[in-house]
Amino acid sequence: MSTEWNDLERRLRELGSDIGGVPLPGPDAARHRARQRTRRQVAGAAVGIAAAAFGVIALGGLGPLSISQPEPAETPAPTPIPSPTEDIVEAGDELALTVEDLEASSGAEEPVGWQVTDGAPGDPFFCAPVPGNADQIMERWFQASPDGYLHQIIEISTADTAQARFESVIDELLSCIEERSAGNPDDNWLSLIWTVDGVGDDAWLGEYAVPPRGPNDELMVVQVNVVLAGDTVTIITSGGPSMEGHNVGPLPYDVAVAAAERLCTWAGSDCIGEPMPERVFPPVQNEVEPGWLTIDDIVTAMPYFGTISEAGGIFDGEDYGHICMEPANAVAAGATAVPRRQYTDPLDEALEITFFEYIAQFESDQAARAHYDDLASAVEACGAQQRGTIAGSGHEGVGWVTEDEFAPFHLGLVINGSHVAVIVLGEPSSAQDELPPDQTLELLSRAGIRLGELD
Repeated sequence: MSTEWNDLERRLRELGSDIGGVPLPGPDAARHRARQRTRRQVAGAAVGIAAAAFGVIALGGLGPLSISQPEPAETPAPTPIPSPTEDIVEAGDELALTVEDLEASSGAEEPVGWQVTDGAPGDPFFCAPVPGNADQIMERWFQASPDGYLHQIIEISTADTAQARFESVIDELLSCIEERSAGNPDDNWLSLIWTVDGVGDDAWLGEYAVPPRGPNDELMVVQVNVVLAGDTVTIITSGGPSMEGHNVGPLPYDVAVAAAERLCTWAGSDCIGEPMPERVFPPVQNEVEPGWLTIDDIVTAMPYFGTISEAGGIFDGEDYGHICMEPANAVAAGATAVPRRQYTDPLDEALEITFFEYIAQFESDQAARAHYDDLASAVEACGAQQRGTIAGSGHEGVGWVTEDEFAPFHLGLVINGSHVAVIVLGEPSSAQDELPPDQTLELLSRAGIRLGELD
């Protein structure tokens, strides 16, 4: 999982700078979130059905994951039921993750090279969970490269104990990250939290960055999956300088699904539904801000990108983010500010459904016009292909497409009064057809109209 570290580091650094002012969600928030969620909780030894009505397959203490067993007409000789005190290590590959599970959930076209190791292959990650005080505990370690590893903990107790343990693992992890970040925010910070309905009774995914730093001064990325399934909690921690913190994009629940499936299958139950992920941190943003494109603008103008649902925060920009526009630097041209905003689909695993809008602000219409003309000339000189022009009440603009080193990029430029808006949109590599020109121009028209809200 070391093939795309540079891209991961770039994304994490951008996210870290962008959410620097966002407070970390502490233990109280975690508890509140956990209590909000709809869980398939049960008491005793049944799932949603009174225990007295059915027999129970104990299977090493996984009572709440059991299936109903009607009494036969003739009761055969009783089959020995595993005692909760028996060592669950005997379950082996039936209960714990396997190399095959990890390879399947990696998202890589070629085998990653996972192997089971005899004990921890490296130092513990800062803030990583450790085994609790459960009735039964099993641990396994896996490694795919010499400087990273994955650690799975399986704990079996009672349903109430497992519920409390699930919440305490999250509380303690967030408290540790928050405490370390307060002391040194540049070296310790939380990047992502997801919850996923439909995986066991509850599933939580967290990702954070901590020392030591790697050879390129990058922080170690650590990911923690916590899954509650009946009377069992499984904790999966992975990280290391050469490992991606997540598999393919921001939605790393495949390994949690695999772990929950193992637990449920072993208990003869089915606790995996359709995963329904929700990003908890940073919170999904879609606030309407004067002058900026809205989510409604995007999904109406661009059905092609209709899954975009997040309008991120507005942050100071340094340039327009594309080489064709570098010669016409807005700050050098006298802009008073060049804020930027990113629009994304939080559920896009490949991080392809995303684009940026920049708004260069000038003290006069004349200064904005001069910059607009210089910027258009720079893009034309770069060899970009014009896709069309727009004009409306108070605004005008032009759109281009240019072949980048990796994929086509769609560039848009529009002016209205003393403001110039720039749109930089990468075409998804998975797209079967190119982005329709009429959609990009419609989006540009809406951007021009929105600029009118600023004058």
